[in-house]
Amino acid sequence: MGLVAAVDEIAGELYGVDPDAFVAARTAAVAGAKAAGDKALAREVATLRKPTRSAWLLNLLTRTQPERLAVLPELGARLAAATAALDVTAVRAAARDRATVVGDLTGLAVEAGRRAGYDGGEAVQCVI
Repeated sequence: MGLVAAVDEIAGELYGVDPDAFVAARTAAVAGAKAAGDKALAREVATLRKPTRSAWLLNLLTRTQPERLAVLPELGARLAAATAALDVTAVRAAARDRATVVGDLTGLAVEAGRRAGYDGGEAVQCVI
């Protein structure tokens, strides 16, 4: 396995753990890479940044319900096309749809966090 693939695999694992456990998990991954004699991998893994709680919740949603995010590319394309065409009616409609989708996804991410043991309450929904 190449360096990039190895880093991607480890990052995938690390970004799945609760942010409170991230630093310890990253430290263990770095130590494992060093013990295996892969200093380049250890160096790259050490650069991975701890995710914010909001980013972790979105990562969790991506892992548990990826199909729910499938609407985002089409919605973004609609909004971009309407903006490029200077179609105010279409921009407003796409913006309303975006607000609805973001609200729905936020609720799903918060619920996924609760199922994973994190309950940030309503404050979390304001940050995502």
